[in-house]
Amino acid sequence: MSNELANYEVAIIGLGPVGAAFANILGQFGIKTVILEREAETYNLPRAVMFDDEIMRLFQTLGLAEKVLKVSEVGGGARFIDANDNTLVHWSRSEALSPNNWYSNYRFHQPDLENILREGYRRYPHVTEMWNCDVIDLHQTDNDVTVIYHKGSNNSNSSLRADYVVGCDGARSFTRDNINPDILDLGFHEPWLVIDLLMNNPEKIESRESLHFCQPNCSGTYVFLGSKRKRWEFRINQSDEVEDICRPEFIWSLLKQWISPEEAELERATVYTFHSMIAKQWRQGRLFIAGDAAIPILSHPILAHTLNR
Repeated sequence: MSNELANYEVAIIGLGPVGAAFANILGQFGIKTVILEREAETYNLPRAVMFDDEIMRLFQTLGLAEKVLKVSEVGGGARFIDANDNTLVHWSRSEALSPNNWYSNYRFHQPDLENILREGYRRYPHVTEMWNCDVIDLHQTDNDVTVIYHKGSNNSNSSLRADYVVGCDGARSFTRDNINPDILDLGFHEPWLVIDLLMNNPEKIESRESLHFCQPNCSGTYVFLGSKRKRWEFRINQSDEVEDICRPEFIWSLLKQWISPEEAELERATVYTFHSMIAKQWRQGRLFIAGDAAIPILSHPILAHTLNR
C-alpha cells in the first residue's frame, strides 16, 4: 500500500457559508480542492439571516442565484422605536435595484443556503468534501502545507497536503491561531439572547421592516425573516444566568406582547456574546483565514458584517 499523501491545490477548513462559497469559486476555476468539516452533518438550526446585493452578485457568478432566490426574501428598512411605540428613527431602505442589479438586502435560513452552496460545489469532480474531520495540526513549508486531522472517533492521525490552506473555521478558528492568535479588540462586548420561532401557519407578509426597541431596561430587535420564521434578539445583563433566560416560559413571557405559543414553535433560544474584534493577521505564507475566522463576530450581527465582508 502506498504511503503517499493525497495532494490538493487548496484545502478549506470549515464548511459554513463562507467555506462552501469559496469551494464553488475554486471549482469554477478548475482548482483541485478539499474541504474538511469537523461536524458529521449539516447543522440545521438558524444562525446568519442576512446578505446583501454584493453577495447575491457572487451567487449569480456561481450560477446559483435562481436557487437562492427560492429560499430568500427581500428585506426592508428598519424602525427604531421607544417604549411607547413612537418612531425615533425610520430608516427606509431603497426598493430599487442596486448598481449590482440586485436588492440591497435579503433574508434567509442558513441551512437552506448551505445546502444550495454544497450542491453547487458538488458539480465539480475536482472538489472533495470530507465530513467529521477535525484538523489538529498544520505543518507549513516553503512549498506546501501538511494538514493533520482526526476522522470521527478514530484517534489515529491522517494527513493530506495542499499548496494553500484557507481557514473558514469560525470565531474560534484553529487556523487563525496557527497564523497569529492576536486579536485587535475594539471594545464592544455584549451578551444577547437570540430567539428563533417557526410559525405554525405562514403569514401573509404585510411589512418587511425590522424593529429596534430602544429601551434602557430591555433593548431588543425584531428581525424580518419572511412568512415562515421570526426572530427576536434582546440585550441581557452579564449577570443573567443563561439557563434561566433560555427557559421556554421566560422566552414566551418576553414575547407575549407580539406572539403566543399557540402561534409558533420555539425553534431555538441561545445567548451570544457579540464582540467588536478583528484578527491582526489574515495570512502567513500559505495559510489564510476568511469569514468569522478573520472577523470574530464583528459588532452586532444585524449588521451582517462577517457574512458580507
